[in-house]
Formats: sequence, structure tokens, C-alpha cells
Amino acid sequence: MDIISSFATIRARSAVYETPPWGFDSDQAFLNAVIQINSNLPPEKLLEQLFTVEKKFGRFRSREKHGYSDRPLDLDILIYGNRVITQKNLNIPHPRMMERKFVLAPLRDIAPNLVPPGEVKNTSQLLSAVEDQSSIAKTDYKL
Repeated sequence: MDIISSFATIRARSAVYETPPWGFDSDQAFLNAVIQINSNLPPEKLLEQLFTVEKKFGRFRSREKHGYSDRPLDLDILIYGNRVITQKNLNIPHPRMMERKFVLAPLRDIAPNLVPPGEVKNTSQLLSAVEDQSSIAKTDYKL
């Protein structure tokens, strides 16, 4: 977390959840969490910084989309204030977050009443209504 603190102020941290892979088969479980940050960086620059962090932890993104795969770290911008951004390499709110229990559960931890831009339900309601039936388990890991 110190590396993210070099370009953003961490305001809240969710629990860490162990979850099965989503969208592909793997023998590996995943660890998922959400943090809330404040940053003066515009969304595009923030995403660049997050990709730099991923690279420091051994993640190398291919320019070609090959579907989902195991990776050491995956950082996404879920929401950026009330902004809606639709660009080739950046979509905010994250376009698939409403489908994923492993995103909504930790998001609810830190912002249960947050209504994402373009939605009418808050994160607690979205989690209750999500079709994803994956089993997720809160862990003792700390961010």
C-alpha cells in the first residue's frame, strides 16, 4: 500500500476476500479488495500509475486481449467521483463491476450507500441483486 500512497491518499480499505477465478478456469484462488483514494491525478494518469504498480509486482499487460488469466496483481479504477468515462482503454464506472460479487462485496465494506454513476441502487442493494453466485470468503489478510 505504500507504493499507492506515493501518488494518492488512502481513505478506506475493505476486507480482503478469497474468491474463485471469474471468467476462466484456474487452480488458483484470487484475493480481492477495494480501497478508496483521493488523488489529484486525472483518471488517465491515475490508470498509468496503477499499471506501473502492477508492473513492479510482475504483471505485464499484453496489448492484445486474450481473455482472463492468472496474474500477480490486477488494479482497476471502479469509480472516479461522479464521472462517466468511455474511452478505448478506460471505462468508468468499471463496466463489469455490477456483475461481480468479488467487486461488490469489498466495495460495500467501504461504501454501502454509494450509488455508482448511472445506477439507481446503492452497493448494498447491487450486491444483494447480483446474479454471480460465486462463493467468496472474508480472510484475515490486511491491506
